[in-house]
Amino acid sequence: MDPNPEYTELLVQQQTLTLDDNNPTGIDRISNLPDEILCHMLSFLPTKYAVGTSILSTRWKNLFPFIPKLSLDFDDSLLLHPHEENPNLIPNFVKFMYNVMNRMINNAPRIFSFVLKCQRDYLGISKLTSEVGDDNDDTYSHLIIWIYLAFRKNVRVLDVKVDNEDSDFILFPERLFQCLSVMWVTISGRFFFDVPTMVLLPNIRSMFLDRVMFPNGEAVEQLISGCFFIEEFCLERCYFQELDVLKISSTTLKLLVIINCKWDEKYEVVLDVPNLEFFYYQEDTIAYEYMLKNMGCVRNRHWN
Repeated sequence: MDPNPEYTELLVQQQTLTLDDNNPTGIDRISNLPDEILCHMLSFLPTKYAVGTSILSTRWKNLFPFIPKLSLDFDDSLLLHPHEENPNLIPNFVKFMYNVMNRMINNAPRIFSFVLKCQRDYLGISKLTSEVGDDNDDTYSHLIIWIYLAFRKNVRVLDVKVDNEDSDFILFPERLFQCLSVMWVTISGRFFFDVPTMVLLPNIRSMFLDRVMFPNGEAVEQLISGCFFIEEFCLERCYFQELDVLKISSTTLKLLVIINCKWDEKYEVVLDVPNLEFFYYQEDTIAYEYMLKNMGCVRNRHWN
């Protein structure tokens, strides 16, 4: 894969400023810039290349974690070169992820955005498994550990997309339903939401869930009850082990979307959303009863 042009340009500029005719002493002018300017420069690079600058010199080694509004964006299709048959690629990506996340835990004041796009579920054991949940077998996913580490650094934006259609559902443990910082959440992939009775996500504003499995309709109600200020909630292609009633109740919700959630039996939909402004509902299996307790003044309503 060709080097990122921005990263290449940065290296070229560094060499130019170091070796040009106006700099006969070979002084590294870029490295002599203040930390604030260097961190600002790094903020324009993709995560892979921003992390790579740490090998330029000792001056650059510890700058990356201090980028303002630090955004981590990982995509294993870019890092692993999936068309190459190399058995070491997967463990190398896992090692790379833990190296970066450990540096964040030890050095970064906080993480603003954590984006993770994967073509695999990365099952395996981690020494942090016991911190996240009680699952002690070898089917625990490293993805959950990485999400947990992002939560520990007060992440605001969480965007996880996993292409694991042919895999079992990945357990999303109870501990990940308590985070005071996260505000915008997108989860797309075969995750099983083990929603606890006590959910504490007080700053959530938007939640988009795709292909997630819930044990029952009550789990959705419990999830929303712990999102005190949620304004946007979307369920798309989600699954239920059991479903008699799907109840959505929130005084802050403004946008609600339900698209093709999977359940073979008929069920009841109950909506208690007094401030709702936009509602879109599309299902292959039609609920046998709809109870609209309080729909407020919905300006856009679509039923399919």
